[in-house]
Amino acid sequence: MKMPLVRPRRFAPLALALVALITIIAVRRVGSSGALPPDTRARLDALCLEAQRQPGNQDAAVCQPATRHSGAIAQVTSARALLDDARAALATGDPTGARRALERALSTARELPRRERLLGGLLGASVVRDVLDLLDAEPAAFDRATRRELLAQAEVADVGAVIAADHAQWLWMYAQPDTADADALVAGLDGDGVVLAGMTRALTQGDLAACQRSTDAIVPADRRAAMRVQCKSLTHLAQTRARLERTRLALN
Repeated sequence: MKMPLVRPRRFAPLALALVALITIIAVRRVGSSGALPPDTRARLDALCLEAQRQPGNQDAAVCQPATRHSGAIAQVTSARALLDDARAALATGDPTGARRALERALSTARELPRRERLLGGLLGASVVRDVLDLLDAEPAAFDRATRRELLAQAEVADVGAVIAADHAQWLWMYAQPDTADADALVAGLDGDGVVLAGMTRALTQGDLAACQRSTDAIVPADRRAAMRVQCKSLTHLAQTRARLERTRLALN
């Protein structure tokens, strides 16, 4: 009996959850200031609107109350159990059952980034990456048309949209009564855009070193370790999105 070659990545949910607890611009003060000046409020509203318009952010928790990370770990655990089901089905010669399990896993992966863009995007990409690994390791399991239909159901969040959503959400929190910090908000509006633009450009190109250089040149020394971890995690997301597109093109 042939055993599947791919094994699940059990480390991913915990590792990515810990990464997602680090904000895009790490560690700010909370609760040091009061009411926002009108021009600061207007700038924040414009930033939120711009983030909400980016691909995939329309239904996400951007500039609105949200319980961060609620349900994401349970969802990815469910998706990984379905990947195990797919491997078991292939091992017993049941490609139809494997396909059903993969379709359900990909459905969960699509839902993960819909509300929580950073954590959900990272975890959703990890599920898609495992599906791609399984398909690569089992070339005879599905015909070309089935592979094409499966990958048509896969989605990986756009890295620029994820960064914009998470950044806007954290700045929005500094405008709320229980977490108000006008100083941190103004600093973020003034300075974070340069860092985020450099990160997005580097990540879109799949260049981890360039992402890290873009943050090292601007971010204070005490933030650099957190930003380097963030760059690495988001590079994985961008690389998985590019890999998915390459695989789809090869199947056409």
